[in-house]
Amino acid sequence: PAPQRTDGGGPGPTTEVMSSVTQRALSKRDDVAGVSDKQQALDEDALVSEGVFSWRAAWCMMFWILCIVCSMVMGVLTFQGLGFERISEEISFIRERNPPYGPVEQPNPEVKMREVNEPFRFLLPQVPLFFSLASASWGLFTVSYFTTFMLLEDQGSKRVVDICSLVSKGVVVYLERTIPVIAVFLFCAGWYVYITAGWGTLACFCAGAGLNLISARIGVSMTVQGTGRLAHAMGGLLPDALQIGIRTGSIGGLLSTSLALGGMSLMWLWLLDTDTLSGFGSGASIVSFYLRVGGGIFAKGAEIGSNLVSEMDEHKLAEEKRVFELQQRIAEMEETKRDRQKKGLADTEEDMMDQLRMMEEDMQDIASMMHPIDYLDAVGENICDVSGTCADLFESMVLILSTSAIIGAKASPIPHFTSGLPFWIVGAGNLFCSIVAWR
Repeated sequence: PAPQRTDGGGPGPTTEVMSSVTQRALSKRDDVAGVSDKQQALDEDALVSEGVFSWRAAWCMMFWILCIVCSMVMGVLTFQGLGFERISEEISFIRERNPPYGPVEQPNPEVKMREVNEPFRFLLPQVPLFFSLASASWGLFTVSYFTTFMLLEDQGSKRVVDICSLVSKGVVVYLERTIPVIAVFLFCAGWYVYITAGWGTLACFCAGAGLNLISARIGVSMTVQGTGRLAHAMGGLLPDALQIGIRTGSIGGLLSTSLALGGMSLMWLWLLDTDTLSGFGSGASIVSFYLRVGGGIFAKGAEIGSNLVSEMDEHKLAEEKRVFELQQRIAEMEETKRDRQKKGLADTEEDMMDQLRMMEEDMQDIASMMHPIDYLDAVGENICDVSGTCADLFESMVLILSTSAIIGAKASPIPHFTSGLPFWIVGAGNLFCSIVAWR
């Protein structure tokens, strides 16, 4: 039977009891839901994302092995005199006899000497160029292997993955906005280069700019992904974390030097003119200027903005208070430990660990309270320090090789040797740096 009411319209005592029971049940359900949500958040933080396998990097490793074999075979055949001869024609800067390592037929057969501002021919230093191609291929193989090794490492907890994803997206957006602007300047400069120097210099100009952009883009992308994996690996063994850090940092450096060395060697073998190599350096310089200087301005602006926002942030006082309390607690623990040692009492490690656990519980995730401009600061640092440095390294390598090759070919009595010597030195340095990075 239905409960009887005691007055005209109010609820009866049975209804009041049922209402109170319902409220207690709902409150208990909310408490259970809160505990389950907290437990779920803890489980997500404890969950570690595994690494991924890159088929693209694996295919690149096989391709660069093939390039190494081909370059070594061509170098050996050329050294034995069984390869094809490539003859370069240059304008002499000095008055000297005809090159000892050169073809018998010269542009002016009746003249036995090289005259200033007159053309002459010499055999291209193919052996050091093929050695440089083999060294560059080995460096790029190392980059591909290190990329595969780094991507297979655990990505870390959900927080680490989220932060790395935000920074990576910021870097991609910056480069997508910047590269079209750089392309406009490259188009204008390339048109001028074509009018004044011809299609050969234009081809080197485009190759230098394109390879520089590739090295900067891949270098900063791999560095951002490797940073999260390094942060996770620091919680384990130090040698393993150190190996991940060294190999991740080697990706950008070896990629820049290998692309610069291989690109210069290949373009000289194709065009046979050192004057065109100046276009390679010009294209690389334009890209390096905008990535280095523009990235530095962006990074400094983001840093200033993050400092201003952090000063005005409402959580600043709470953070400072929590840090002060933790410092006071640590000082009290140290004082207590000294007092126990003076009294001759044994220090209990369990109490110390309990105190440390309490402090860890008090510490909150700083990343959860970060302002978006703090992530922008991290994006700016990666762009300036990684992509700018990669582009700058590429430019320095290209300018050194092109200048040395031009002076060695035009202003030396033995152009076959002096123009190829820089490629021997740089190729050997790139090869040994790649070998050292494996340790």
